[in-house]
Amino acid sequence: RPSDIDIELHSYTRQMCMQLEEETGFASWTENGGLFIANNKERFEEYKRLAETAKYFGIESNILEPNQINDVHPLLRTDDTVGAMYSPTDGTIDPTGIVNAYAKAAKKLGAKIYEKTAVASVKTTPSSNPQTPNASVVQAITTTAGHTIETPVV
Repeated sequence: RPSDIDIELHSYTRQMCMQLEEETGFASWTENGGLFIANNKERFEEYKRLAETAKYFGIESNILEPNQINDVHPLLRTDDTVGAMYSPTDGTIDPTGIVNAYAKAAKKLGAKIYEKTAVASVKTTPSSNPQTPNASVVQAITTTAGHTIETPVV
């Protein structure tokens, strides 16, 4: 069962992908829906709870009886199902599309992208954040070609 954080991350990621597509023209999100089939009562009860949680977070989610499943996916055999949950806004992310969208958006903001360049080392300093006393903060990286790039983000 996904946690509340998982659900919020899903919503954020979906919105981010759609926004990146508007900004860059690179499609990375395919909204093809999610159909979760329950073959036993326990699983169906879990999907009912998940659907209610999703609705709380503003994610459309529908509980389907076996005779409704074929409205979503007509090729499924449903004689051994108890029910299903259908989330029409679920989707998949194309890894190449999302990387290209990030790269284009980053370049628009002045970032430089170095391809085929390995990182030899990362220079860090201890975090000054009292909530993360054992963490480090990136200051720079050095490439295998010997170039040092000062940056807080890698």
